[in-house]
Amino acid sequence: GVGLFCNVCDFVLAAGEDVECMEKYGCCETCWLTFGEKDKQSWQLGKRPDKDTLTRYKSARRILNINIDKFLGEENES
Repeated sequence: GVGLFCNVCDFVLAAGEDVECMEKYGCCETCWLTFGEKDKQSWQLGKRPDKDTLTRYKSARRILNINIDKFLGEENES
């Protein structure tokens, strides 16, 4: 079965599309669209982003998620 986290970015599989992509491509939909779809053949052969690329990518996704939470007013107030 499919786990709860993406094998590439380690983010939670949050939507049905993520689960479908995980079953087909071994990653969440966002990773597939960002990394896999542009070079499907290499992806199918097991090529994945290098560590530095993944670090920058994960950082950008976290910043995006934080900004969305602020916009929606879901920020935890201390």
